[in-house]
Amino acid sequence: MLLSLIIKNILLIKHVEVQLSDGLCVISGETGAGKSILLNSLLFCLGQKTKIQKTSLLRPGEDVGEVCCVFDVSKSPSAQQFLAQNEIFPTEEGTIIIRRLINTEAKVKNIINGSLCTSAFLGELGGIIFEFHTQSQQSKLVNEALHDSFLIEYAALSGQLKKVNVAYQNLCQTMAKIEKQTKQMEDFKRDYDYNLQALKEIESLEIAPKEELLLTEKRTKIKQGEREFDALSESAKKLNNNTFRPLIAGAVRGLSITNRENLKQKLDEFLSLYDDIDFLFQKELDATNFNERELEQIDDRIHTIRDIARKHRISTAEIEDFTESLRQKVQAVSEGDKLIKQYKAQYKEHAEEYFAFAKTLSNERIKFTQILSAEITKQLTDLGFIEADFIVDIKTDEAEQNWTANGFDKIKFLAKTNKGMSHDSISKIASGGEISRFMLAFKTALSKTKQSGLIVFDEIDQGIGGQTALALADKLKELSEKSQILLITHQATIAAQSNLHLKIYKHNEGEITTTQLKVLTTAEKVREIARMLFGEETSAEAIKSAQKLLKIV
Repeated sequence: MLLSLIIKNILLIKHVEVQLSDGLCVISGETGAGKSILLNSLLFCLGQKTKIQKTSLLRPGEDVGEVCCVFDVSKSPSAQQFLAQNEIFPTEEGTIIIRRLINTEAKVKNIINGSLCTSAFLGELGGIIFEFHTQSQQSKLVNEALHDSFLIEYAALSGQLKKVNVAYQNLCQTMAKIEKQTKQMEDFKRDYDYNLQALKEIESLEIAPKEELLLTEKRTKIKQGEREFDALSESAKKLNNNTFRPLIAGAVRGLSITNRENLKQKLDEFLSLYDDIDFLFQKELDATNFNERELEQIDDRIHTIRDIARKHRISTAEIEDFTESLRQKVQAVSEGDKLIKQYKAQYKEHAEEYFAFAKTLSNERIKFTQILSAEITKQLTDLGFIEADFIVDIKTDEAEQNWTANGFDKIKFLAKTNKGMSHDSISKIASGGEISRFMLAFKTALSKTKQSGLIVFDEIDQGIGGQTALALADKLKELSEKSQILLITHQATIAAQSNLHLKIYKHNEGEITTTQLKVLTTAEKVREIARMLFGEETSAEAIKSAQKLLKIV
């Protein structure tokens, strides 16, 4: 239930604050006074879609706009549970304060009882604590695909429908597994010989993980050793050219007949150093890591690994994963049939479960179609359709090809409003104003099984008058005994039934125009109803007519 509404700096509204009551609350006012601003402000505060763009909501010249709603959710367990899941709790009195602010950049801030929340969260909460109905939304009645939702709501079958939904989802998921596995089996069997041969060929090579990379690194080291060996060999060859040592040895012998011992000693030392260098060269050559045969073996192995990768159009790094993939595909052929059989067994179990749930739902639907048909017929009669007859048509086909997430029933609303007519769809037998009465008939019927905190109607009385307006007023009054009703109306007969009458009007202060909202006193209510009956004229006759209408209440 909406306890109070505060609007600041939204479009033409500078500051509006109003306390609401339970029962039927009506809003009246001249065309263009700002009734749509009021409703859009409420929708904005509750995170719902508005007809006005957010960028246009803020009052010109202001920095921040705000709408604040105070709701009593003490009688709404679903709202309390939803809030508790997000660690937001009502006050001890069961109230929540919802504030929504918007700045010049159209950025919004959502606050519930002092806690920030997302717009998505606020929108979900709004869908729980209030309902909003316009003539455009009454198209649900003419959309046959949505007729079942009315029956489900009226019969309180959402729990059973959920079971059918889940069972159908399990059924579809299992069938998808069967189809996917069957397709894979077809592919695997078609390629089985190729995969098996490729697997045997690769496994016979016994390729180790990262083997090509390790061999390449080893080959690089061996090639480096080869270059070092060639360089040492070339230097050793130049050193031992078979001419240098004999020449030195000859020089030593030539000095033997002289007494030049110092020269002879130097030459002997030189020959000794020469022999040492020659020895070191041989030692380094022996120590250099170069094995030509090993290099050839490595080159052959690298070529083998690269050839097999090239053959299967993969990189050498992918060989391990490719081999595992082949292994799985080969194994899948032998295991796939077993898996399909297992899935089919699961499908049978899910199908039996689905059928049991859907059959129970179907039986409940059949039972409540008669009850709802009688109830809507009664409500339509009360609303002025004296000859009305409403039928909830149900067609059941249990064949598996007709199974859906909602069961195997098809629901369609049929009605006639005059004698001699045949039953037909609502869209064909009812005008726009008549569809409004159909919607109200449904809301009244649903209120007997479901209690809503707040129901907002936007000009549900458009296009009606006379006895029909009186009947509509009585029905709204009946509905308001179970739910709080907030209604924009142009009908005096409806306003006269209200528990609270609000008037919206424009007020000019110099060159500034603002929209104002006030709760009418009894005397003010009389004058407003007189205006609604006779226009701006408030003659004694108009006042008397208004007073007479109010005495009907």
